[in-house]
Amino acid sequence: MSHPVGTPVSLSPQWLATAHARAAEFGFGQDLAGLGDHRWEVLCQAVELTVAETGPTPPDWRSALARQAGRTATSEHPVADEATLRQDRADVRLAEKGEVFAVDDDA
Repeated sequence: MSHPVGTPVSLSPQWLATAHARAAEFGFGQDLAGLGDHRWEVLCQAVELTVAETGPTPPDWRSALARQAGRTATSEHPVADEATLRQDRADVRLAEKGEVFAVDDDA
């Protein structure tokens, strides 16, 4: 399936459902639009691995998924402070190891 240059890709609802499922598995919650950039990247990698098993991934699928998830362009996101970025990086490392955590964990 080819898409003319500049034409937004349309993804099946499976992509967004997979993103929500993987976000829940990682303990990221369901607010995909509010995820930090590092968590979004981990989530996109997980979604790609999951959905790619069913067929080829369309070009520019990340932008399409971001639109479906309600994310705006990166330039419109406020810049996170350094502490938030450190916490996001730590959470991503835990998620990559398969650690499931919640925001209010005491661990």
